[in-house]
Amino acid sequence: MKFTALVSFLASISLRYGVNANDSPAALRGSMENNRRALRMQHPCTLISIETQLESELEENSGSSRDRMYNGSRRNGGARSLYDGAEQIVCELQEDDRMAVGKFFVPFSGIEFSKFLNIKSGVTTFMSEGAMILDGVMFVPDGAAVEFGSNEPSNRRLETSRTHGIKKVLVVRADAKDSGTTADKKTLSDKFFGTYGDTATLKSQYLACSHGKLDFQPFQGTTIGGAYIENGVLDVTIDMKVASANRYDVADAIEDEADRLVGGLRDQFDHVMLCLPPGIDGWIAYGYVNSWLSVYNDHYCKSMSTMVHEIGHNLGLAHSGKDGSAYADKSGMMGYSYNLDDGPLQCFNPAKTYQLGWFDDKQIEIDPTDGTWVGTVIGAADYANAIVDPNAKVVVKIKSGDDNDLYIGYNRKKSMNSEVSLGGDLLSIVEQGEGYSKSNYLAGLSEEETKTFYKFGDTNKNLVVEFVGRNSDDEAIVAIYFDDCVFPECIARSPAASPTEAPQPPTQAPVPPTSPPSRQPTLRPTTAEPTLAPVIAKPTSRPTRKRMYNISYNSSRNRPKELLNESFRADLGVFNVGANQVKQNVYQWINTAKFELKESSNLPSMYTNVNLYGTSSVQVNFWYNAETMQNGEGFKLQYSTNYGSTWTDARNFVFGEGGFDQIEKWNSVKSETFEVTQGMPNAQIRFVGETETNNSDSVFYIAGVNVYGVMQ
Repeated sequence: MKFTALVSFLASISLRYGVNANDSPAALRGSMENNRRALRMQHPCTLISIETQLESELEENSGSSRDRMYNGSRRNGGARSLYDGAEQIVCELQEDDRMAVGKFFVPFSGIEFSKFLNIKSGVTTFMSEGAMILDGVMFVPDGAAVEFGSNEPSNRRLETSRTHGIKKVLVVRADAKDSGTTADKKTLSDKFFGTYGDTATLKSQYLACSHGKLDFQPFQGTTIGGAYIENGVLDVTIDMKVASANRYDVADAIEDEADRLVGGLRDQFDHVMLCLPPGIDGWIAYGYVNSWLSVYNDHYCKSMSTMVHEIGHNLGLAHSGKDGSAYADKSGMMGYSYNLDDGPLQCFNPAKTYQLGWFDDKQIEIDPTDGTWVGTVIGAADYANAIVDPNAKVVVKIKSGDDNDLYIGYNRKKSMNSEVSLGGDLLSIVEQGEGYSKSNYLAGLSEEETKTFYKFGDTNKNLVVEFVGRNSDDEAIVAIYFDDCVFPECIARSPAASPTEAPQPPTQAPVPPTSPPSRQPTLRPTTAEPTLAPVIAKPTSRPTRKRMYNISYNSSRNRPKELLNESFRADLGVFNVGANQVKQNVYQWINTAKFELKESSNLPSMYTNVNLYGTSSVQVNFWYNAETMQNGEGFKLQYSTNYGSTWTDARNFVFGEGGFDQIEKWNSVKSETFEVTQGMPNAQIRFVGETETNNSDSVFYIAGVNVYGVMQ
């Protein structure tokens, strides 16, 4: 609408109703006839995105989906409508303006969609001195000055507690002139809150998925306006027919009547959920992003997945897509809704889980340029499981340095996630941007599968995510590394402590996987770029490896206990005191102990003392690599139980025998085991070179030494 046309229109409104644009809100409201209201914009309003799910986008109708991938902060521009039926921008009015207009939210007219490309729903404010609200629509004259601001510091709904704590919920059902919400108050209370025994509800699913950190409670009691609410459901009557109306007009009428009855709708409840009477086809529900309102088309008020999805928008979650379709990620609740009362039982994909912040103590953000990472990943269902690795992560976020980061999670199919529709018991890989951003499901990996991201982020390197194996059904071992890496560290630097863990002392080291690598490359000389070597690890405080025994998880007696973990980051670490002709060295980007064989009378060696902590079976894991080596030369792994008076060979490593026959190739030693007497406090382990000549030039390296003990 051109400005001159708008002026003429406003003039006609003023003449018709006997008002002018400078009248106060109260005067404007009082002068309206036939419930028509006009208001010159008095205060900034808050911009809100609305996400509408159409019936064509139900899971069973997914083939006819419009395949839109919506990103709330990076949408395509253009002269689109801001109220086009699927994606809308509205403005939430401050209380004075709302009282004058009679609506909480108003759509726009006369302003292009491109003006709102970078808004943050529920945070960004809008003000235009030339704007006029007429009949519940905000008209912005062409060329009018527009000012955007932010209410983030004071907006109570944007606090970090939005996704935590007890939330008061009001469900509103309505009777219109021609129809009423199909479900009665008792049914709705049961479907939303399980009041009468329903076990798959909005309340139960969020409570289970968050492990008790987010609890949607039905409002119970008398409101400010004097209305008594029982079990969270309010009945209202609206003076209109649904069949001939727009769904937004019906919702506005229900909001207005509910607000009148309770004496202030948005300030007494954390979430308000409207169940519209039947009569308007083609849509399922819509949610207001980072806000308090969601609206449902009659019987979808009985669909648990629809409730969880729309409340997800209230919490700031965008859609979960796959293969170019906005809803096709069926690994979590922000994909398709389902026309089912009680299912499916599933939670959220790793990106949404990270965003919700329920498991901050078991999620980690890594930068792959800091080195590689190996660790245990568990499903959200096992967050509170006392028998899994206590240092396991629920989500691993991989920083890309680009618009989208990667999120890794183990989609364990059990408990509240037992009916997950995509990727059950697989390793999920999802990408998502910051803030309100759609996620994109990229892969579900089976055990021993990898996913490579070529020229990852801004590194120009290929990133590999590998599902190495399982410690148990509930514990996935995951490796994340660049494909030009070798064990145990791509970059020789100090270990970076994870955000949720205190920095480890220098002797804490990366933990190598004890399962065989998926491929055994032969490395080229160090003057060239090495090929992929065994999976490598950043430091963790527990072994992240396949179990070496059939373990009874009800007892810690036979569970491996870490006794020593040395990465040679700080010189030779625990081997410093016992070193002879051995020094710390960075070889092929790896922190190692370097052994130079020169003469048989002065063999290089290093040893350390190991506190057994009551264990009786000792297992040693490490990696080794020969830079140069002659047949018959090598080294020994030895142990002593009498403080080094005598040494016993645990294993001899002879070049040319037993697979030790290539230079510049990393080899993994898994669980080299020796027994000690129960109760012995200490033992010593030693690496010693072996040659029979006095003019050898052979060199080998030891890396990533891990020692574990088991009480038999």
